[in-house]
Amino acid sequence: MKKPSGFTSLVDPQVAIPRVNLQSEHFVKQLLRLFHPDAPLSACYTSAARVSASARQAAALEEADANVDIAVRPLIRYYSLLHWMKALLHLADLDFPASTAVLQHGVSVRRTKRSPYQWPFDVLYVHKDGILQSLWRVAQVGGRLPDRLAVGHCLGSLSLMVDDVAAVHPQLQHVYPVLRTPPADTRRTSVGSDEGPMVPDVAAYVPRRIAANRGMTPGEWKAAFLTARSQSIGDTSVPPVHASVQGPDGPHLRTVNPPDGMSGNSLPVPDAAGTLFGTGESELDEPEGWLVLPSDVTEHPWYATQPPGEPRNTAWYGPSGSSSGFPPCMDSTGPVASSCHLLHDDAPQPQWFHHFCVLYTLSALCRYNSVEWSDILTWNNEVDALLVRQYLARYSPASVSGSLPGLV
Repeated sequence: MKKPSGFTSLVDPQVAIPRVNLQSEHFVKQLLRLFHPDAPLSACYTSAARVSASARQAAALEEADANVDIAVRPLIRYYSLLHWMKALLHLADLDFPASTAVLQHGVSVRRTKRSPYQWPFDVLYVHKDGILQSLWRVAQVGGRLPDRLAVGHCLGSLSLMVDDVAAVHPQLQHVYPVLRTPPADTRRTSVGSDEGPMVPDVAAYVPRRIAANRGMTPGEWKAAFLTARSQSIGDTSVPPVHASVQGPDGPHLRTVNPPDGMSGNSLPVPDAAGTLFGTGESELDEPEGWLVLPSDVTEHPWYATQPPGEPRNTAWYGPSGSSSGFPPCMDSTGPVASSCHLLHDDAPQPQWFHHFCVLYTLSALCRYNSVEWSDILTWNNEVDALLVRQYLARYSPASVSGSLPGLV
């Protein structure tokens, strides 16, 4: 077995460890000797036993999941994920756990007092230490964990839950569909045309509410979007963002985020073959309800990847030819996330983090709040029942653990 070329950590792109292999103590011993060449053999042997034991327990729970009632399925899935996380931590750090504090969950949940009860608004409190915090550091996520958040924000950040969250709690949606062509009947090719707003031929389109849900104007959100793109490629300058304004000699673009000490300048509005990424404050440049973005949105750090094991379409979708004008991955009410290009409204957190939070809160309902959990199971709480059942159906235990760093 060769050490991966250029290996630096567990989250190195070249590190992909089959989960079944971690159940073999012999395999893990060799892996640890490659990952920790200067460590004593005794430490590698001890950690190998811990890694394989955790992996076996996680695999056993995953296998049991298919045969248990939905009433206890969140418990099974949460503890399966927790054991996979422990296996990775023992693999990455031979001294783990350094204290008993890091063996705690790392989060707690406060049940909402709303009547009727609404699970997505339960508040998660993130502590200083725990399994979650340890893996966050090992995975080199960067940034800091939030101090607290509503579980619905995690649910709304999972790509396969976009439809359901947008339908019942649109304010919690954080992933949005991206279109390659604007909706039908919204295009025109010249400023003087009355057939619809002028839009560029080479662009991407996202729903306008992506900015409103962040509490931002379209111009503010676009400035953040373009800045994140520049920073991801090493350009620290802030790209200009323009708004369309009507001047005495026709429509112009005005810079809405000029450099400090400078006033916004006006530029002629380009024709349809140009590139127009305004703030959407005017209908001259964007279809109603949509924002125009650069066409290379798939290269943006906020671009949402599909979960492991799910089919991912790499081709842009064109018009469907239907009377609604939406492409195949859309309907008149919202996106069908499983077949769309998707975009987060901000720098995304790891998918495994969202799964951890969602499953922790569901397992807490199972353990401590039997009345609320029973209402969900019996459909007395229909909205939460839909969200819980869709989440458990769309994300298998294998896809959840497959989102962890280094595992396949």
